[in-house]
Amino acid sequence: SMTAPTMAQPSSRSKGTSSLALAAVAGARRAIQGSLLPFAASAMAANCSEPMAPAECCEMEPEEACLIKDLVSPLQYCSPACQQRFLSLSWECYQKFHVSHQWYTMQSNCDPGKLANFKPSPRDAASGLSGMANEKAGGGEGQ
Repeated sequence: SMTAPTMAQPSSRSKGTSSLALAAVAGARRAIQGSLLPFAASAMAANCSEPMAPAECCEMEPEEACLIKDLVSPLQYCSPACQQRFLSLSWECYQKFHVSHQWYTMQSNCDPGKLANFKPSPRDAASGLSGMANEKAGGGEGQ
């Protein structure tokens, strides 16, 4: 009976160490995301483990905030957070990437009903920067 408490102690200590290691990894991940993602502060405040996690929980490519990280295959799952994030992407993102394979995959996986409606901001539309006239004339990207 004297050995039972000593047997339990290493077990509880190793759990504590595991928790600390996981917390350190999570902290490092948050620090990296914080330096790369504009939504990082909101994501840390949000509960990203919820089934209907907010858009801020969708991880974007480190070098390109318009593209959902690693979403490159039609077979990949688009989480509810990433579905929301895709719907919130800007006109500028659409203009820059809508002809790319990764954008097409994101749209197919995250917005199969094509609910997203990308439009220029009123400021861009007023200044003629929408790019629509150029696309319709056949001079758009990928032509």
